[in-house]
Amino acid sequence: MLHTKVSISILLSTLLLSLLAEQAISHDGRELRRRYHKSSKSSKSYKSSRHDGKVLIARMAAYPGTDSTPMGEVHLTVFPNYDIIIEIDAKGLAPSCNAATNTNLNGCGVHIHEGNTCNTASLVGGHFWSTAKSVEDPWVDIRYDSNGAGESNDVVGVIRGNGYDADINFARALLLHDETGARIACGLLEHHD
Repeated sequence: MLHTKVSISILLSTLLLSLLAEQAISHDGRELRRRYHKSSKSSKSYKSSRHDGKVLIARMAAYPGTDSTPMGEVHLTVFPNYDIIIEIDAKGLAPSCNAATNTNLNGCGVHIHEGNTCNTASLVGGHFWSTAKSVEDPWVDIRYDSNGAGESNDVVGVIRGNGYDADINFARALLLHDETGARIACGLLEHHD
């Protein structure tokens, strides 16, 4: 009986540590990327060697009704198990966003939204995810880092993503938020050539 209790306790501890490690990995796209690729390649060479993931790209522009001036691209690789690697190459963003320390709701966030437009703010909608696969919003803690000039070359990972494959995420609005959580950049997800 004591042996069984100890075994169950060890099993539960191992499971908890595994879940905590997986949660930490979800914020480090470089670690998730290493899961899928044996060599640690630079972001540019990585974009041409994504293996079994499907790639979507969003060309970022100002969120409707704002005076922000974002420019750049965000590449998403969506894998068959729904893991997502997000690669940001943009400027004109919030300066000094820090994914590790920002606690504002949506602060420094990078998220897929429900809408299929970046022209009308009221049609962009909220965060997009499968409530059948997760009752909790997977985007709440997904954040990017930027430097003091508002430039980001960050890689962010989302374990099990939003529960949808690349085809369902296609044509959705991808948003970048500033440090306060305000929406500053929007781009529609398109197929990567």
